[in-house]
Amino acid sequence: MLHVVIADKKMSLYEDLYSPALTLGTLVSLNVPCLVSRLPRDSPLGSLQRLGFPFNMTNNTLDRHFSFSAKNIKEGRYHTCLTCMFNHVGLGHFNGNMVFLLASGYDLHIQYGRKHLLLGFFGGGVSGCISQFSLYLYQQIKWENILPSPKSWSFLGHTLTIHLTRWQKSALGNIFTRVNAWRPCIGCSAGLAGLLAIQACSNIVELIRQSRKTGIKMDFNLLYRLSQLSFTSLVLFEDIYVLAGSAMWEKNMLSNLIAYSVDGVGHAAHLGGFIFGFFYYFLVIYNRVTPREF
Repeated sequence: MLHVVIADKKMSLYEDLYSPALTLGTLVSLNVPCLVSRLPRDSPLGSLQRLGFPFNMTNNTLDRHFSFSAKNIKEGRYHTCLTCMFNHVGLGHFNGNMVFLLASGYDLHIQYGRKHLLLGFFGGGVSGCISQFSLYLYQQIKWENILPSPKSWSFLGHTLTIHLTRWQKSALGNIFTRVNAWRPCIGCSAGLAGLLAIQACSNIVELIRQSRKTGIKMDFNLLYRLSQLSFTSLVLFEDIYVLAGSAMWEKNMLSNLIAYSVDGVGHAAHLGGFIFGFFYYFLVIYNRVTPREF
């Protein structure tokens, strides 16, 4: 009996502490090379650049291989959909994302295990990149059609208007590409959005189940779930609000030109991560994986 109790305690300790620490610690450590490469050499972490690769990567390497952008996708660097998740603007960006990764990641690791945590995280990140690229294509089409089409100038003749239409679209497309194609999207916030969505769906389902079984009880778990749902709702509302505004067909040409990255935040990437997390929970986890209480 004593051996069984000790074994159970060791297993519980592994599941509650060691296993999440290993998973989350690995994810955090994967950010270090890009972070160190971006920091000034005279900073405490920047001194690690003396160790050489991968701690001293150039800005060109970071932009081409560790940043998601329309230019990288068009040039075939699809791996940036994953590698951009381990590249951050600076310590502030890194610290903020890691706080949410540790909080949400630990929760999901305890409830559903390492596999679903990693799939939710990386799936959300890749889906976020796809969503961000879709926004880029939409904004490009909107910009290319901002001027009246030469096809309305019938007095020029059919052949000439066709050539003018193609030239106008090409010229506007080149302007849009020069302004926006190189703009990098970096960070793991889309992956975090995927985790937040899974966590939110799980909390909603568990609250409904609890209310049906025993009724709603005011305790720590209830406050935690409601707090998480409130935070997720605020983030989701902000992303949708900004995206809806940028998607409008403005009369101002400059507004249309910079609508893709007007505030420097990848709202479309966040929304893509949320959508992935929602479908992942209800298609993969719901009624298939029993959450473990913590």
